[in-house]
Amino acid sequence: MKHIVLLAAVVVFMSLTIQAQNPPTAPKRVIIKGTVINPQSRLMSISIFANPLTNPFAYTDTLDDNNTFRIAFDLGIPIPVQLLHGRGLSVPMYLEPGDSIVVTANGQNYAGDMKFEGTGVNHQLFLRDFDRTFAMRGITYNNPDKVRLLDFDAYRKFTDSLRTAQTDFVTAYAQKAPLTETFKAYAQILIDYPWATALLNFPNDHARYSGLQTIQIPPNYSNFLEQMKFLNDDAILIPAYVQFIDAFFNSAFNQQVISTTPNYNYDNLYTDQYDFAKKILKGKSVYYTMARAFAEGCNNGRIENILTKYPDFVNTNPYPEYKEVVDYMYNANKYLAAGNPAPAFTLESIEGKKVSLSDFKGKVVYLDFWATWCGPCKQQLPHSKVLKEQFAGKDVVFMYVSTDKDRTQWENYVKKEALPGVQLIATGPDAQRIGEVYQVRGIPKYFIIDRNGNIANSKPRRPSEQPVVAQQIDEALSIR
Repeated sequence: MKHIVLLAAVVVFMSLTIQAQNPPTAPKRVIIKGTVINPQSRLMSISIFANPLTNPFAYTDTLDDNNTFRIAFDLGIPIPVQLLHGRGLSVPMYLEPGDSIVVTANGQNYAGDMKFEGTGVNHQLFLRDFDRTFAMRGITYNNPDKVRLLDFDAYRKFTDSLRTAQTDFVTAYAQKAPLTETFKAYAQILIDYPWATALLNFPNDHARYSGLQTIQIPPNYSNFLEQMKFLNDDAILIPAYVQFIDAFFNSAFNQQVISTTPNYNYDNLYTDQYDFAKKILKGKSVYYTMARAFAEGCNNGRIENILTKYPDFVNTNPYPEYKEVVDYMYNANKYLAAGNPAPAFTLESIEGKKVSLSDFKGKVVYLDFWATWCGPCKQQLPHSKVLKEQFAGKDVVFMYVSTDKDRTQWENYVKKEALPGVQLIATGPDAQRIGEVYQVRGIPKYFIIDRNGNIANSKPRRPSEQPVVAQQIDEALSIR
């Protein structure tokens, strides 16, 4: 069995709304142990939401021959966690220093049959019963029928009613089973912020479910925001609060920037979001949102644009956990910004020959990462044919790098569809290497490389996005 120590330096980040009244104490050992009937795997994990910009980290134990497990670590402050088992099986828990909890679980009905004993049991039973009362019965804010069928007034009444029912649930539960003040504050976060997030998302969700292109938002619809605490820095690591901040920011940005800017240039999306965060948010939330815009800009936008915000972030951000993420994204992506040499590679072509990117120096290369199993990739291929014809006779090469694992399937598809251009495949170590150097985290992914072998555009438009994509290729042709 594994005994895991959660170091105080790591624990400091996790705080709740009443931390000022209950500051961290000397760490105490927390133990979660138990038995899993009908296990779906041999692993049990405690997953902790450490940083809203990164994936949760987990402490894991392996079930023994009797299907029992034991996870232990030192804890200085209360934290919400997830108890994970198998593929996708998850139950929320709430741990306080000194808790010792015994779990009995059934892998075939993980959440439904979960039982708890020991110290701190009331908090676990509350979360279990809260989930059974609402989410497991489909009583949620994002119920598709409610979102699609209700108008603004009716949906507001529905959400207010559900919020009241959940608040009453907390009050009634606390009368029969003692709950700590810290946990009650956490429970209120689980009630208030999903309510506000649902109301923020309703206009777009209702339009999407109803097939509407536009929707008229009633005056004073957003008055519910007056009830919310926006500078709740102590809750920044609770997912419900982070989702609220994201929804509030995205709604405000869409209404105040994109909707008010004719022919908005999405090349500037992430730099604009970075700047807008300073105008509409305060406290720790602004730096979280700036860091999120920077990271998403590196992953999904024009890298050369978002990197211009790096000096500002480094000079103004006071939070080391956000700086760590931004530093990582900067160093991992800076060499892919326009003006830098495109990473070299040599791959096998559809004809079975070795082809190098350097073979096409002196020409502009429109580089397309794709695969035959990727629906969005294949949707772009007819448009890519048209785009290639548009640049016939010019110094432009259309290069397609497939990430398919099945070479035969790739060959058959290319031949069947008569795909033009330079058709290459990256398999095995080649796929891993080119995926790493070009930061291919998802496909389709495109680059434009100039005549000198340098990146001209790290996030060109897709072939279907005319006339902008053609203009971007023309811009690369003008580079000498």
